Amino acid sequence: MKKFFTLFLLSITLFAAQPLLTTTMHPFRLAFYSFYPQNPQIWQDEKWHTQLSLSETNDYDEEKAYLIDYEITTLTLAFSKNTNGNAQFRIILPAYSINGGFLDSFLNWFHRATATLPSAHNQYGNNKVHFFFGSIHKTSSYATFGNVQLEYTHRLPWTIKGVQQALHFGIKLPTAKKNSGFGSGKTDTMIGWLGYKKFTKSSLLLNIQAAKIGKYTQGNIAKSKKYLYTLYAQWQKPVSFGKVLLGYRFLSSAYDSPYASIDSCSNIVTLGLATHWFGKQTIIFLNENLAPFRGAPDITIGINISL
Repeated sequence: MKKFFTLFLLSITLFAAQPLLTTTMHPFRLAFYSFYPQNPQIWQDEKWHTQLSLSETNDYDEEKAYLIDYEITTLTLAFSKNTNGNAQFRIILPAYSINGGFLDSFLNWFHRATATLPSAHNQYGNNKVHFFFGSIHKTSSYATFGNVQLEYTHRLPWTIKGVQQALHFGIKLPTAKKNSGFGSGKTDTMIGWLGYKKFTKSSLLLNIQAAKIGKYTQGNIAKSKKYLYTLYAQWQKPVSFGKVLLGYRFLSSAYDSPYASIDSCSNIVTLGLATHWFGKQTIIFLNENLAPFRGAPDITIGINISL
């Protein structure tokens, strides 16, 4: 019995300390500071903790000014460590493989069945790479590193009505090449507030963040704004085999553009199941875009593993 409660308490700590390692998988977003969920609770030991995320994203977005039609296979590593008892450092390392993928046929059927796409999907053939945006012209598979991000979370010493709080700071290093379509070549900085509230049978995580982004242009069709804003909310509830989670993210546009489809906010809903496999915290998740359906991928499926 004692061992059971020890494992149960460890499970709660892991679920709280290791948030879902995913972001908005679209080049309009990934070129700039990328917002990953974070929890105000921090590690109580001084070890390095590793989280791995593997995901597959189908991205289809076509307008007069651009064409994005491909899949992204993403491997993301995050390393976090308690720094002084009340603070935590995290480094995020993403890598992308842009390819034809395998989800086109399923999504074609889904959009036809649900009448959720006003025009034909994949007009240029299934499982192809088409990436045309300003100076970016890609028609074959390629791989690239993303932007490295360094983050610092400082837990606040007080709670308000049971809400644990922390300040969140970050910097994006311009490690992704501009010609890959996933880099701006500029450094971005972020500041945010994190909140976490535990209820009797569920919990709520809230992230409110803003980033100051470096100047970046794509010909005469888009230029970067000064700031990005985001809100992420995640509700989580224990079940007999783990925890189910429901998340929502709003993200403002990074671009000023004469094209409304480029200068558009995005909304994404996340569904996930967190459990333990082979003694490791594992989260299986799905991200789906919502109206206005711009600046966000069609669908992302993935798995997070805490090593």
